[in-house]
Amino acid sequence: MTHRVISPQHGGEAAGPLAAVDKVKGGLKFHLHPDAIPLATPWQVALERASRLAELELPGGVILDAACGSGIQLAAHMLATQRAGLGIEADEVVALSAAANMWRVGTFDRSEEAPWLQSSRVIVGDGTDSKGAMAVVGEVTIGVLQLDPARPQNSRTHGLDEMSPQLDEVFSAWAEHLAVTERGPALLLDLSPRLSDSQCSEVEALAETQWPGVAKTWEWTSRGGGRIDRLSLWLGAASSPGVETRYVRIPPHSQQAAIIVVDSHTRGETRTDPSSSPIESPSPSEGSARSLPRVGEYMTILDAALVSSGLAEPWLDTVLPQQERFRWLEREGRRPVITHLRQLEIDPEGESLLVQASGRIIAIISMEITLENVPLLVDIAVENKLHPVTIRAPLDPEIQPRVQAALHRMLRDKGGVSPGFVLCDPSSSRLFICRE
Repeated sequence: MTHRVISPQHGGEAAGPLAAVDKVKGGLKFHLHPDAIPLATPWQVALERASRLAELELPGGVILDAACGSGIQLAAHMLATQRAGLGIEADEVVALSAAANMWRVGTFDRSEEAPWLQSSRVIVGDGTDSKGAMAVVGEVTIGVLQLDPARPQNSRTHGLDEMSPQLDEVFSAWAEHLAVTERGPALLLDLSPRLSDSQCSEVEALAETQWPGVAKTWEWTSRGGGRIDRLSLWLGAASSPGVETRYVRIPPHSQQAAIIVVDSHTRGETRTDPSSSPIESPSPSEGSARSLPRVGEYMTILDAALVSSGLAEPWLDTVLPQQERFRWLEREGRRPVITHLRQLEIDPEGESLLVQASGRIIAIISMEITLENVPLLVDIAVENKLHPVTIRAPLDPEIQPRVQAALHRMLRDKGGVSPGFVLCDPSSSRLFICRE
């Protein structure tokens, strides 16, 4: 494949129309063709990630993105590290967007171009052909290798062989050009959050084949909604010493700092299960009898993405009172629930993003949530001065808004002063009414 170099430049019509990929403070927009908008990395996510990369002791050299796409993540790395970047993109139209986006980031809110911008380039070509790339830009040392390979967008699962370019081909092509520190080269792999544990192990094996013993930090990123948006593997000098896994919750506003939960346990390693509580008999395994929460205990619905990352338990170790234990009522689905004796000790301005709701049980009743039964919920809410009360239970999508509206309407002007919520026990018809 013939390679061609594009310098960062003011974007014209060929670079695509300007579009906002995020609620960007100050109005920074990017050149994106319509088909590229759903695939573009949100600027807040890209910049948060790049800022943490810049804090590490990285090898010297330029930042290479061997499949740069629209160039937003690469431009964020360049801005945060103040280093020149080299992007490679097979699609010439997309490469023009990447070059234009480099220029927009490097000139935004500045009277002149950033110094790192002047020596940055985008190559139209093959990200696995290092010789071809070096032939058109000259020999350069790579300080960081960023890679976000394309994968099927309309499939819930996919194999590593469906990635483009292939990880092992990129590794072998660029290994000799990567600068190395005592902790090895610096690589950041942006992968699909749909990868299974076995596929993650395959990725680790590919990295180990090229760089035996290379340090690894897995990272799950979420922007909310209980969904893992990004899964990435930070290798070598890009990994964090002593941190095997990490969960990053991006806040809704760019002025807020991201919430980061770390764990030193290796991905997939079995942790001691803290599911037993000193006030109850240990929570049994599936299939055996289970003691239910009691009035006066607390119930907390955790961020489903935090639970999916496997890092809920290390985070709970930091926010539960000393030696406090908890029990899982529900681990799966959109509303993972724990019960515990005392209130969580969390920062309401930050860590509250890791909790959907938390409150003390004030009543337990056995009934279904239906329109006909709403008055019974209202009676309990009025007696305990609750308003508003949110239904946090899996209901038929056609019924849920009607029940919620009726509950809100009937509690209006009833003197409620504390918010509350209703949860259902997944194994029975019991409902838990909680005061937040």
